[in-house]
Amino acid sequence: MLFKELDYRDIESILRITDETYKIISPQFFIKPEKDILPFCVNNGLSWGAFYENKLIGFALALSIDKNNNKFSYMPELKNSYVQYVGILVKPEYQNSDVAKTLSNHRFSKVSQMNLNIIAIAHPLNNKSLHLLKMQGFTVINNRNSYKGYERLFLIRECI
Repeated sequence: MLFKELDYRDIESILRITDETYKIISPQFFIKPEKDILPFCVNNGLSWGAFYENKLIGFALALSIDKNNNKFSYMPELKNSYVQYVGILVKPEYQNSDVAKTLSNHRFSKVSQMNLNIIAIAHPLNNKSLHLLKMQGFTVINNRNSYKGYERLFLIRECI
């Protein structure tokens, strides 16, 4: 298995995996990334993919957001950005391995080197996601808000 940063060539695979997996998992645990944000996710050096036999089997997406105008940016500026985790999704047949944890660790390692604050959201019952985030130093900042119609916890890891 190979873990590497995602780029624009991976967008179609991300969309395919998302569509396939979204049919069998509860949408309360994973919100589909919107197609228009994917170019910002895969070209910023912050998102990672897991590949098996040269096929994408999972991904961890992150966005860089400019604090001044609250817009997505391709590359984070150290003083003007924060990072928002978009999500981790692993094909069902690989979900009981450490693929999600490894993807999360790669993404976290890259983002934490940049010394940026990181925002994440998770469903209150998504114990795997909450465990990974808490292991990386995230704390809940807003308890039980709604996002796209589903209950969410908002978490932050402050680096600056």
